[in-house]
Amino acid sequence: MAAIDTLLKTMLDKGGSDLHLTVGLPPKSPAACTGSPQRPR
Repeated sequence: MAAIDTLLKTMLDKGGSDLHLTVGLPPKSPAACTGSPQRPR
């Protein structure tokens, strides 16, 4: 399996919806937002 396939499968297994890739940094999948939407000020 290609490396990107492994990263995407891991992200989905953890309930993620997006994967952030940056040269020189490890891949990140932001934590799910559990709060309510904020109103603009």
